[in-house]
Amino acid sequence: MRRTHWLKLLTCLLFVFFNGCATTPSTHRSAAQPEVKRRGFELIIIRDGRTHYFENRLPHCLAYTLTGEWDFAIQEAALRTPDRRHFVGLQVLATEVMPGTAGADPVSRAVAHFQADTEKDWGRSIPSAVEPFPASRGGAVLLQFDKVTVTPEAAARALGPKKPEVGQIVGIQKRVIVPFLPELVMVVTVSDVADARQALDTLEVTEHPRCWEPTIRERFPGVLR
Repeated sequence: MRRTHWLKLLTCLLFVFFNGCATTPSTHRSAAQPEVKRRGFELIIIRDGRTHYFENRLPHCLAYTLTGEWDFAIQEAALRTPDRRHFVGLQVLATEVMPGTAGADPVSRAVAHFQADTEKDWGRSIPSAVEPFPASRGGAVLLQFDKVTVTPEAAARALGPKKPEVGQIVGIQKRVIVPFLPELVMVVTVSDVADARQALDTLEVTEHPRCWEPTIRERFPGVLR
């Protein structure tokens, strides 16, 4: 009887052991699956502590990679960290509708445009500084503004659930402006310049009619179904 009892106990233990071992690989596989988020023409894939952003609207389609896990910001073509401390927005803009004479330097026209836009937002001229910015495309600049005091009007316009308080001193988002094509500039809007460097260092552009669909299928098999 005792021998039968121990054999039954051993059988149970072996069943638990092997059953547990058999389920371990599937747990690892599910943990390694990338997280995918879609919003209109935008798609982000989070894998191995990095966020891969793909824009799939029209050529020129942009893509870049950031360290950490990011989510879509309220603004189109922009990302934000969950703690809202970091923001990255990347767009290609036409300078033909911006201030300045036709044929003028596109970067200078974009700088004047954002200076005028910021003055309109805050109801006064905000001191700014423009300096060269290292990028693979020559002629890039960094546009920075002095900090400002939040007015009631600015607080009311603020986006997101957590609005700044009236009287609070805040920084204005920085912009890296990069020559792209004739009459086009690439604008990277950030709260931290280091994020602009990372976005530009990993930047890719495709002219494929289906934008990034073929690349995503190749790099992240099974993500697009």
